[in-house]
Amino acid sequence: MSGPELRGRVFFADSVTSASGIVVVASDPARGVAARALTGERGEYILHLPRPARYEVRALRIGFRPTAVSPITLAAGESRTVDIVLRDEAVSLASVTVRGQSVCQSARDSGQLVVQLWEQARTALSATSLGAAGSRMTATVRVYDRTLDSLGTAVRRESSNVLSGTTLRPFASLSPDSLARVGYVSEDSTGTEYRAPDADVLLSESFAALHCLRSEPAPADHPAWVGIGVRPARDRRGIYDIEGTLWLDRASSELRAFEYLYTGLPRELARAKAGGRVEFQRLPTGHWIVNRWSIRMPETLVRRTVTGVGTNQRVVNSTVVQAIHVRGGETIDVRRDGVVLYHSDVAATAPAQPAPASTIAPSPSRAAAIRAHGGAHRGPDAQRAPAV
Repeated sequence: MSGPELRGRVFFADSVTSASGIVVVASDPARGVAARALTGERGEYILHLPRPARYEVRALRIGFRPTAVSPITLAAGESRTVDIVLRDEAVSLASVTVRGQSVCQSARDSGQLVVQLWEQARTALSATSLGAAGSRMTATVRVYDRTLDSLGTAVRRESSNVLSGTTLRPFASLSPDSLARVGYVSEDSTGTEYRAPDADVLLSESFAALHCLRSEPAPADHPAWVGIGVRPARDRRGIYDIEGTLWLDRASSELRAFEYLYTGLPRELARAKAGGRVEFQRLPTGHWIVNRWSIRMPETLVRRTVTGVGTNQRVVNSTVVQAIHVRGGETIDVRRDGVVLYHSDVAATAPAQPAPASTIAPSPSRAAAIRAHGGAHRGPDAQRAPAV
């Protein structure tokens, strides 16, 4: 027998106006989040639940406190309609004072600033993930490969391509559990592979279990932002992780960017700031997109030098960064039924080409990844998604 189903519509506080772009989440208290959905133009949602159970349902809206629905018990195969009227209690980050508050794993004290920030960020990440999965929109993106000098200051060469397709997911990562197990950087005889987290990874229970959150003050170039620092909860031998900051706008509570560095790398690679950046944009429909992304990877070689003379000679091997490779992309525009919902100032340098399988990028089970090795870079082949 099929699992239960919960459907309905979400309205603003007036109980009349449909609310689109709202994240509706059903949780099983014993097992965590069971299903998520993003409301459509008429505020409609549908949750396909895995099993009969008693579910807690919440509607999440950026800039407002969650709206909770009374617990709902559903039997196997049951379909129930539940409409939701949103609370109109705004969350203001404009006047918060960041005190370096830190929590690890699944924090339950909702009064803590860092947890309130995380709730807002998770809502945007959920909308980004759900919108990418179910969108009827067409996006045009420019993806590029750029090689910088060893200091990362001068461009040696660059190539780019413009793609168009019907997904808002520009890259796909390994599954959250796989990344938790193998890490974000791996090495073998062919080189070093750098992996990037997508929205699903950042939302996962496995990511939360392995990382601590810390409230961060605004960066110097964006004084109107406030941050959520993400750090590994512990060192794990042989596993390279990430640390970084999710940045939110104080005035709107909207997610702006996630920037990160790889942790545990050799000193030469860490000094080259191996890491990445993802920027987010909210559409008028309530959907969220990744509008810019990049990943920065040092290209290295092993330099062999001989020291001493005669019988005191010895060979010393040292790793040297000879270049920095950057792969990334920018969303040029997003359209629905011919109507432009988003347009950037990025000029397309070539006519848009249809992406494989009508997607912005192939999304295979393998991670979006790049290999840099032996002083040369081997980019993704035709079966790999562009890395963030």
